[in-house]
Amino acid sequence: MEQFSAFKLLLKKQYETTLGFYDKYIKNLKRFALKNNVLFVIVDNEFARETLNSNPDIVGLASKLYDDIRAVRFVNEQDFFINLAKLEEDNRETLYQSSGLSKNFTFKNFVVGDGNRRVYEAGVRISETQDADFSPLFIYGETGLGKTHLLQAIGNDKFFHFPNAKVKYVVSSDFAQEVVNAFYQKDKDQGIEKLKAAYESLDLLLIDDTQIFGKKEKTLEILFSIFNNLVSKGKQIVFVSDKTPDELANIDPRMVSRFKSGLLLKIEKHNLSSLCEILAVKLKEKDPNIQITNEAREKAAQISGNDVRSLNGIATKLLFYVKTTKQNLINNDNLKEILFEEFEKFHKKSFDPYLLIENVCRRFNVPVDSVLSENRKAELVRVRDVCNYLLREKYKMQFQQIGKIFKRNHSTVVAAVKRVAKMIEKDDSLQDIITSLVI
Repeated sequence: MEQFSAFKLLLKKQYETTLGFYDKYIKNLKRFALKNNVLFVIVDNEFARETLNSNPDIVGLASKLYDDIRAVRFVNEQDFFINLAKLEEDNRETLYQSSGLSKNFTFKNFVVGDGNRRVYEAGVRISETQDADFSPLFIYGETGLGKTHLLQAIGNDKFFHFPNAKVKYVVSSDFAQEVVNAFYQKDKDQGIEKLKAAYESLDLLLIDDTQIFGKKEKTLEILFSIFNNLVSKGKQIVFVSDKTPDELANIDPRMVSRFKSGLLLKIEKHNLSSLCEILAVKLKEKDPNIQITNEAREKAAQISGNDVRSLNGIATKLLFYVKTTKQNLINNDNLKEILFEEFEKFHKKSFDPYLLIENVCRRFNVPVDSVLSENRKAELVRVRDVCNYLLREKYKMQFQQIGKIFKRNHSTVVAAVKRVAKMIEKDDSLQDIITSLVI
């Protein structure tokens, strides 16, 4: 209020020679707010509002007290709150538009499984609080596991809990380009300082594809400065990378040390259950009316290569099929027709035997850990034998490789395969199950 009193005093001095001006228009001014470099002041009558708003000299007086002031608005009390609410809304929209985030990536459509649970929990913690307990958070893992989705979900959820937060999501290559652009400005030093000031004003900085920073010495120098500034102010930074900090090539050791100074978490590969759930989410987003059998969904998930982007491509192909054929149901038969190329590609490259084992265990409703253990219960032995048979006869794995997975010797695997072959001859239902489990 001291600043506002000083503003009223300036107005009084400016218009003290104008008879009655202060008492009529200035004396009763009350309550003010400075938003987006606009000063809003409440007046008690309409005549005062019109008179003061028509005076071009007042903004000049205000600029003596308020930096970067661009306008002064005299309003009644009702308009005061309406204007503030609108400015608040506009400010939030401006903040979001400048954040680089996409509203498509949220925690709501992020599938949580055993492989990403810890990273998810850390992300939620960051978005729901203003603490920076985990700064920096460095997330790493193979391509296609949903790291970008998680990173953007953190930013979107931060806006949900703190609408006025300053958040920035940026891919490392885009950040590097910003640095280059700053260097090519007329005043290079001013350009760099302006860039640093913009990033150092953030509450949350999210940097994707950190592994691309290699050999960009000047970019890393600027990032190093921004990093130190934000951390010293208790602000949160989250990095995402395909590699661990120690595996990053051509990165200044000082920066590697900074990456490792906070919380380091890995996103693991998805299990089959998570892949199926992710595919279900993708399909629902594209068209809630698409129906897919459990068997077809499991096979589609298995040929995805444990890649969320690939799953999105598969969902898009299924949508195209539904839209062009007017058939809403995807089953095991038309799946192979729709995803012919994906199946071909899958069979040409090595596949993940553990996804197949998980699929078999789901079919027989037994835990994967039990099948991979030493447990000799009859029902587990039968499922284990079926896995051995499929891996050998349908996917041509070597007996030694299969034995390594199940911690069994060569002769044990051979015996298991022979047992299943004999059972198939006598049991047509088992043959049907075996056929359905083949991708």
